Amino acid sequence: MVNLSSLKKSMSLIALASLSVGCTATDNIQLSQTDLSLLDGKSVVFVYRELPSFITYITAGGDTSDFPQGRINLNELNIQSPTNTVGEKLVADLTQRFGLNATVVNEPITLDNNETFLAARYGADYILDSEIQSWSIVQQPFGWGRYNLDYSSQVRLIDTKTAKVISQGSCSNVIEYNEGFSNQTLLDKNAKGLKAVIEKATDKCFEELKRHTFNA
Repeated sequence: MVNLSSLKKSMSLIALASLSVGCTATDNIQLSQTDLSLLDGKSVVFVYRELPSFITYITAGGDTSDFPQGRINLNELNIQSPTNTVGEKLVADLTQRFGLNATVVNEPITLDNNETFLAARYGADYILDSEIQSWSIVQQPFGWGRYNLDYSSQVRLIDTKTAKVISQGSCSNVIEYNEGFSNQTLLDKNAKGLKAVIEKATDKCFEELKRHTFNA
């Protein structure tokens, strides 16, 4: 017999998981061959958008026993934002392929910094702007005690001479984590489990953006 209570919890979870990644639609702008040909020897600054210092935990039926605070504090676990990692990998790739002179801005920029502001602020030919659009730990439907990392991010390459976005892309991934039951499986051993799924999300996102947005 179907447990109606469990079924309702599962359907509620599916709806919540969809909401966590539902705002990720971004028009993809692939870097044109003309713009590619102009990259050789130019300079690029990597900037990233400020990210809350926690990951939200989404569970079924309001059961937060695994994560009583409803969130995971990243600063306490010394976890770097995946967006920073993805952006740094893209900058390294562009530098290797085109001999770009790259600079990384160590302080995050604010969400209201638009293309014109960024172009005027940083003395480089291009700006790679990276931000996380959503991420959360989501309990798997019909798999109590197992979790997914729902993660989506966006990057933009801005030509500072025109303050125009010449390349833009987004990635959205659901990374499964199937080991164990409680939050301890993700957070034990200096958050080894959580760092593993974040690294997997980072690698997938980098490969997607490299291939579909930056013509590699």
